[in-house]
Amino acid sequence: METVEEVMQELQSKAKPDQIEGMAKFAIVGDQRMGVSVPDMRKIAKAVGALIACLAWHDKQAGDEEFIKYFPIIVAGSTDDRNFVKKAVNWALRNIGKRNQILNEQAILCARQIQEIDSKSARWIASNARRELESDKIQERLRKKGK
Repeated sequence: METVEEVMQELQSKAKPDQIEGMAKFAIVGDQRMGVSVPDMRKIAKAVGALIACLAWHDKQAGDEEFIKYFPIIVAGSTDDRNFVKKAVNWALRNIGKRNQILNEQAILCARQIQEIDSKSARWIASNARRELESDKIQERLRKKGK
């Protein structure tokens, strides 16, 4: 299990300066273990949702395990009903799921888990992500990419 601080350091090492400024704006502190405090996980999700989405889109060298470890952050952030947080969390989930077939399956499973949460925001994130990730267009692109 990694600490919040370790995840933040890893994300910051891959981020551009303007992205780091955005994370600093939210005063992220890494003093608790991931998975222990839901409010802290939400704080991380709001600050790094967009960064995770950017990494999923641009970091072509990263392996699947690099992104699978972000699913708990995405799940924790899914109940935040603030529009920019909801969209960032959704964007991160969708971008991870569009990398390859394995991550697509994992992202769909994560979306199904989110869909079970009693939250309007979580249901929106899950249904929006599933609609895109399960679409014929995305599935066909991933099949072609996998060959």
